Amino acid sequence: MIVQTKRREEVAKVRRESIIDAAERVFFRKGYRHATVDEIVKEAEYSKRTVYSYVNSKESMYDAVALRALAKQYEYMSRDVKGIDALSDMKNVLKNAVDFALFCPGYTHILINYHVRAKASPDSILREVYDNDGKVFGILLDILERGVQEGVFRKDKDAKFLGMYLSSTFVGIVDMLTHKKHYMEISTGVTPEQYMQNMLDMTIDALLAK
Repeated sequence: MIVQTKRREEVAKVRRESIIDAAERVFFRKGYRHATVDEIVKEAEYSKRTVYSYVNSKESMYDAVALRALAKQYEYMSRDVKGIDALSDMKNVLKNAVDFALFCPGYTHILINYHVRAKASPDSILREVYDNDGKVFGILLDILERGVQEGVFRKDKDAKFLGMYLSSTFVGIVDMLTHKKHYMEISTGVTPEQYMQNMLDMTIDALLAK
C-alpha cells in the first residue's frame, strides 16, 4: 500500500511538472495575456480534465513558471558572492543579473512582467513566489548593508530604497539590451558590450560613499 501511494505521488509529480513545462513554453512564446489554457493543454498533450486535476488555473501555471524563474535568477545572482568584500560582491551580482537576462530571456520576461496579486487561490504557490522573490532581493540588501558598514557604500539612503533602485536599473538595462541594441549601434555607435559595462560602472558609482 505504501509503495503504491509513493508510486502515485511520483506519477503525479512527473505529470504536474510536464504540464508546467508545457505552460512555460507557451508563456515564453506568447506571454501570459495571450496564452490560453487550450494552447497549454495541446502543448502538454493531456486532456483539459487531466491538466486541471494537477493545476487548476492559468494563473497557477504562471506562478509555477515564475517560481522556476526566481530559482534560476537566484542561482545566477548568488554566484561569486563570497561575503568578504561588499564592492566586489556587488560588481559580481550586477554582472550576474545581466548574464541571467541575456542567457535566460524567457525567465527574465516572465519576472519583469509578473503581476503581484494580493490574494491567492487555496492551492496557489503564490506564497512561495513571494518568499523566493524576497531571497533574490535579500542578496542585494545584504551586500548593500555590508557595504555601508564597511564605509564603501553611501549611507544617506535606506538600503531597501537602494535595492529598489538597483532592481529598476536592472530592468532598464535589460530593456535596452534586448529591444534596442540595434538602435544603439546604428544611432550612437555604442555596442551592447560597451553599454552594459558603462551602465554597470555608473550604477556602482551611484552607490559609492563620496
